[in-house]
Amino acid sequence: MVWKLANYIGPIPTLEEVKRFHEVEKLYGPYIDSKTQRRFMGLCINGKLKRNISVGRLNLEVKLGRKLLNYEEADHIDEDKYNDNPNNLQILSKVDNVSKSRKNNTVRRDIGYKIIDFNCDYCRLPFKIKESQLRWKLKVAKFGVFCSTSCSNKGRKR
Repeated sequence: MVWKLANYIGPIPTLEEVKRFHEVEKLYGPYIDSKTQRRFMGLCINGKLKRNISVGRLNLEVKLGRKLLNYEEADHIDEDKYNDNPNNLQILSKVDNVSKSRKNNTVRRDIGYKIIDFNCDYCRLPFKIKESQLRWKLKVAKFGVFCSTSCSNKGRKR
């Protein structure tokens, strides 16, 4: 069965398909993780939710016909985390997956954070800052919010 949930594309594995690789009685989901915006399924073992696993990883396991090893990751070939189509997935090690994402500039260090454009109180140049950091700095900063250590040092001497 292929689902289109918001911008998500790709099949949702059935209980029978997942039972081939995991000792599972029931599947929950799919649900969307609020921080990473990826689809996950809950695996229920002995009546208790034991593990959450990404739909992409489950789809790749079904495609390959085996369970992925702990050091193997399901990588999206087109770098679109919403596309869980098995033809868009490949196995990579964690190191290779991160280096691929860095090379393609798709590593997101700001997942779950809102980035704010702000102007330095010393040099007046714009810079980006996490909303939570800005709130904290506005609360405790005596001399202002600065883009760098050098601007901070100069701004304190004013």
